Amino acid sequence: MNRRALLLATAAAALGPGFALAEVPRLFQLGTMRALRETHAGRPFVLALWSVHCAPCIEDLPLWRKMRAIHPGVPIVLVAADPAEETPRVQTLLARFGLGRDPGWIFGEAYVEKLRFAIDRTWRGELPRTYFHDHEHRARTVTGRVDTAFAEAWFAEVAGQGSR
Repeated sequence: MNRRALLLATAAAALGPGFALAEVPRLFQLGTMRALRETHAGRPFVLALWSVHCAPCIEDLPLWRKMRAIHPGVPIVLVAADPAEETPRVQTLLARFGLGRDPGWIFGEAYVEKLRFAIDRTWRGELPRTYFHDHEHRARTVTGRVDTAFAEAWFAEVAGQGSR
C-alpha cells in the first residue's frame, strides 16, 4: 500500500462508521491553472485557495457551500495550498462542510513558489486568497476572509451576465 493510500485508510478508520470522506483531491500542478482557464473559457469561476492550517480559510467553507447551492452554474474551484500528505485532512474538512462531492485540488508540487507564481505572479502565499474571475477572466482578488455581501453580489452579477 502506498503512503497516500495508507493515509486515506487511516483517516477513514479514525472517522468511524457512517462518515464518508470527500473524494480524493486532484493534484494541482504546473499547468493546472492554464487548464482551468481553458476549461472555463468564456465563463466565470471562482478560485479559492485555502489550507487545513488556516482558521479563516475554514471559516469561509460554509460560504462556498452556500454559493454552490444558490449558483450551481458558477464553478467554485477549491484548492488546498497544502502538501499531498494533508489529503486526509482536506477530505475530512470538505466532507464536514458539505463540499465533498467535488474533490477539489491540493498542491501537488514540492516547490510551491512555482505554483503560486503560475496562479498569480504577485501572490506570496497569504491565505485565504480568492480570485473571482468574470466571463472574460478578469479577476477580482480578495486576500483574507471573503465578505458574504460581496460574494452574493458578485455571483448574482455574473449569473445575470450569462443570461444576456
